[in-house]
Amino acid sequence: MLINDILDVARTEAGQIKLLKGEVQFPEFIEQIVRMFRLQAENKRIAFHYQALSPLPKMVSVDAKRLRQILINLLSNAIKFTDQGEVVFTVGYEQGKARFQITDTGVGIPAQDLERIFHPFQRGSNAIERQGEGTGLGLTISRMLSELMGGELKVTSTVHVGSNFQVKLSLPELRNASALSGVRHTVIGYRGRKRVIFIVDDQAEHRALLVDMLSPLGFQVIEMVDGASCLQQANLLTPDAVLMDLVMPGMDGHEVARRLRADNKTRSTVIIVVSANAFHEEHEKSILAGCNDFISKPIRLDYLLDALKAQLSLEWIYESPGNSVDARTSEAQRMLFPASEHLDELMKLVRIGYMKGLLEKLEQIASLDKHYLPFTTLLRQLANEFRLNEIAELLGTKLKNEYARA
Repeated sequence: MLINDILDVARTEAGQIKLLKGEVQFPEFIEQIVRMFRLQAENKRIAFHYQALSPLPKMVSVDAKRLRQILINLLSNAIKFTDQGEVVFTVGYEQGKARFQITDTGVGIPAQDLERIFHPFQRGSNAIERQGEGTGLGLTISRMLSELMGGELKVTSTVHVGSNFQVKLSLPELRNASALSGVRHTVIGYRGRKRVIFIVDDQAEHRALLVDMLSPLGFQVIEMVDGASCLQQANLLTPDAVLMDLVMPGMDGHEVARRLRADNKTRSTVIIVVSANAFHEEHEKSILAGCNDFISKPIRLDYLLDALKAQLSLEWIYESPGNSVDARTSEAQRMLFPASEHLDELMKLVRIGYMKGLLEKLEQIASLDKHYLPFTTLLRQLANEFRLNEIAELLGTKLKNEYARA
């Protein structure tokens, strides 16, 4: 990480970083970031709130890697330096300009440090006292990239109250994106029998992120904390695919892969490595150990779905004007819904268009039982895209059936 960060600073200063702009599905891109950091905040027992302050364009032109790098740096810092309270992430869009704002209730930054923290290897005095992890280059790179992308990064902060980082960038909307080649449509399920997928990772937040991505699509997802558990359960259930980290206690991912391949029951099971170690040598070692594919962390949903489609020969069900509502309804029928009093409260919030209240209620429901996760994930996605009519239709259909049975 240190080497890569130093190289990024050097290349940017030398004008050698070239932006690789592409077509990016903006709401889906933001949702992936939100999923990642909501889980980190929950692990730290602080609240994480996301809100779109305006309707977001479906597709924008941007270097996704660099935008992701900026947001990850800022959100990581916000959670790292907040011990109680909340982190709030908001996104607004108007006339081709996007504004990202990250506000926390953390330790804050002294006034004399507000400019220094953007210098290479410099940290605020509060960060030094805490001896936090990091290279001291994250904010330097974030400001450089923001300026390279034609924008700006600003901060305001009060010690013991919190900090507010604002990023303003030019993100041109691609209005005719649906007609462009290579544009993705939202995957909402797959055809055929239910597929069983093991997620093997000793980091709870990484497992939860994958569960959050795959459960709403209809996969049966089973979590394991280490390789031994995976091998034991694989003999009983024979999964269709194993998504596995490389670095785990007791037995690394390469050894697990070799043992799965040596067992007749799991010889043909698809094994996909999901690891932060993206060096080429690790890719080669994984393939030699019997793995089918390799995905780098942080996980991009589109890369994950491409790998699963290729390895499991899946036929996706895509959202379209003709099938979106029917597919959503079919998906909803497979979910565990909360009690009717929770559904009633959600319906009231939808009817008045109270987005913040709706998202807070969904977080509350998700905390009641992990089996509600597919339900809350689906509704959160629809809410973030301001598709309140679809939420109302799903809730209305369920409530109507509940009252009919009563």
